[in-house]
Amino acid sequence: MVIDIILVIVLLLGLVGLIVLAIGKFPILKLIDVDNLSGLKQQEVKQDLVEARLQRKLQRGKRWLKKQFDPWYKKIQFKQDQLKQSVQQMEEKVAQQEVSLGKVEEVVAKILNKAEQAKQEGDLAEAENLYLSAIQHQPTNLDIYQSLADVYLETRDYEQAKEVLEYLAEQGRARYSSLGLAKVAQGQGFLEEAKGQYLKSLALKNTIQLHLELAYVYQQLGDFNQALAHLTEARELEPNSPKVLDFYIELSIVNGHLNEAQEALDVLREVNSDNQKINDFTEQIRAQVQKNKPIKRRSSKKITSFGVKID
Repeated sequence: MVIDIILVIVLLLGLVGLIVLAIGKFPILKLIDVDNLSGLKQQEVKQDLVEARLQRKLQRGKRWLKKQFDPWYKKIQFKQDQLKQSVQQMEEKVAQQEVSLGKVEEVVAKILNKAEQAKQEGDLAEAENLYLSAIQHQPTNLDIYQSLADVYLETRDYEQAKEVLEYLAEQGRARYSSLGLAKVAQGQGFLEEAKGQYLKSLALKNTIQLHLELAYVYQQLGDFNQALAHLTEARELEPNSPKVLDFYIELSIVNGHLNEAQEALDVLREVNSDNQKINDFTEQIRAQVQKNKPIKRRSSKKITSFGVKID
């Protein structure tokens, strides 16, 4: 009973305390505007809605842009991948070619050695086949074409030689091809054409051999003066060449230039005393000199006595 009374008293005291606390806070609660709180809440909700809407529009814009440009991007990416792959393939191909090029050069070198050996042994048919084989491995090596043309010239296969030489002329080897084409024309009997090619070649390079060849052509054409003129130029390039001296003496005798012939003969006798033509040239010069000497006739006075005795 006493306990119940005590509990009732405690309950009443707690209730009184709550009433006192509420009365103390009443001025603060009175200041709170419930309507403003509701407006702020609505404004926050609206702002959240606007932000959500913008987010959705941005997402849709991103998806639209991706949809529009994704094919182009994929194409560009594909082209880049293709280009990268092509570059890699080219690099691999170049690397393989460099390796194979080294092997080809070794193979061609061996073939050319065999071809030169065949030429030295006089087997020109084998040399021709070997040069043709080398060209198959290195079709841009013009030196091989020149060697092949030399074989055709040596075998007097002028048609084949002309074909190769004309190709070399197109490739910028005019210095070599003009000389070869001159030999072809001379071999075929086209002396005027040969003369033109020799003169063209001489304009590119001044050599003894070209002057000699031109002298031969002029000799065949019957123009001994021009032939001798080229031999004179050849002697200026190499005064002691037995081959030049030999031909020079011969044409000097033909042209009646005996003093020049004798001077050249003296030089030939010094540089090549074993030359078998020396005696022959000596006899020709002597005979020509004798032929050109004026005949001396004895002056005789015819005396007529008409039958009268003269003491």
